[in-house]
Amino acid sequence: MSSTKLFDRLSKDLLKILENSQNYDVIIKIGGEFPGSTSSYMFSKKNKNEEISYDCFHENDCCKMEEFYVHSLLLSARSPYFRAALSNEWAKKDEKGIIVLKKPNISPKVFKVILKYIYTGVIDFENQEMSDILELLVASDELILDELIEYAQEYIIQNRPTWLQQNIVQVLHTIFRHETCSKLQDYCMEIISNDPKFLFESEDYLSLDTHVLVSLLERDDLEMDEIAVWDHLMRWGIAKTPSLPSCHEMENWSKEHFKRLEETLSPCIPLIRFFHISSDDYYKKVYPFKKILPKSLKKDIYGYFLSQGYNPKSVILPPRISPIDSIIITNKHASLIECWIQKKSDENLHYSNNGNNSSNNSNISNKNNSLINYTKRLEFNWKLLYRASRDGYSSNDFHLKCDNRGACVVVIKIRGHDQVIGGFNPVGWYTSRYEYYSTSESFIFSINFNNSHHQNVLNQENIKLCRVKDASRAIYQDPTRGPTFGYPDLSISDNCNENSRSNFEPKFHYLRNDINPIPGFYVDDYEIFQVFTYKREIIYFFII
Repeated sequence: MSSTKLFDRLSKDLLKILENSQNYDVIIKIGGEFPGSTSSYMFSKKNKNEEISYDCFHENDCCKMEEFYVHSLLLSARSPYFRAALSNEWAKKDEKGIIVLKKPNISPKVFKVILKYIYTGVIDFENQEMSDILELLVASDELILDELIEYAQEYIIQNRPTWLQQNIVQVLHTIFRHETCSKLQDYCMEIISNDPKFLFESEDYLSLDTHVLVSLLERDDLEMDEIAVWDHLMRWGIAKTPSLPSCHEMENWSKEHFKRLEETLSPCIPLIRFFHISSDDYYKKVYPFKKILPKSLKKDIYGYFLSQGYNPKSVILPPRISPIDSIIITNKHASLIECWIQKKSDENLHYSNNGNNSSNNSNISNKNNSLINYTKRLEFNWKLLYRASRDGYSSNDFHLKCDNRGACVVVIKIRGHDQVIGGFNPVGWYTSRYEYYSTSESFIFSINFNNSHHQNVLNQENIKLCRVKDASRAIYQDPTRGPTFGYPDLSISDNCNENSRSNFEPKFHYLRNDINPIPGFYVDDYEIFQVFTYKREIIYFFII
């Protein structure tokens, strides 16, 4: 007879022990200081119409202390921190034989949530303020509650992305002090790298800690022109250097002013890709700050720009990864599609949990694990051939731009849905035929963004790949329609922005049982890319 797990009753019974405090042998005094003393920030965000404040702690909390009557056996079993703190080597008992601990840097409100988790394994963040969840994350790190740390990070990413983005600088200050928050660190770096403007157009970035800015500058996938990176770095450095005049008063700067700025920026200067800045931008933007650059670097930069055969001794960092010319997908989606086309193994996808996905029709598994910290360069060059919003939505517009161009891939942005669908066509499109083309290499797919605030963070449960089932009917050539796969599995109608005759039902010639069909929809936009290798071997991608 197989065993049965009856955890609900156990959890409720253990909660009663916590609430009744029967047979307690530990008193923990919580509070008395600002909670999360290493991360006590007042979170506030102003928008155009109002000021939204998020307090990491309340003024009155700093003087409140609350006692909790708990049980050493349970705490020791659940937390390595308490296992050590309550051991005979460390624990101190009062005259009644009760162990007394003090944790003044954790708020009573947050500790109650942690205690409930320790006793019952139950955690509910839905009614918690984000500032409390962030404080809980810090406290969980101190108490070595690995499971809770992992869950809290995933919850924040999946359920509170807007708050996270609005308070990104303050969050970075907190999480970069804790190595266990690596998943949240990666997520924050990812959304900044793919949309740097929301950070750098805010004055908040001027308060970034040096090590956080260094982590950002180290990334190859920071989607920003290098001269813009330099401009923002100078603003940050001037703001971080005490008593330094503004850059508009540089004619009044002394040698000491430049020296102090150089000291502030010394960890960051080696991370600037100077050799990928144009000579014009260098002269206008970098040259005025030449006194803060190392002499050897200045010599190499001058030689690089002035002498064609000059070989710099300085390390030449690669250019940052340029974003794909798309208003629908990002480099991450393009990399994923490239892997599908080449039927690469899962190691190429760099999942945060080192999970696997299959090259057949199986879904990318493991719920709530995101494709994060993914900075792989694209293996193909992507040339935009067609964008419906730019070139027209009619089937004639599509065929004029895309016929006789070879293999293609399609991805569709559906109106009213947080969803992009598409497919790979290795045989190409043609106008003058109404017939099926055979191929076993085509596929269609669906990417749902509804659980991700930032479209570049891919949630594995929302990525569905469907390879062709009936190769003889993989691609349908129709001069009166847009791109069509296995008609009607995926078909784009003429003037698809004005009617709902486009169709997505992967159940005829492409089979996927867990994709919800969309039998009729309007198209917001779609794009088609010519994609080729560095050997100029042409491939094609459709993106809708």
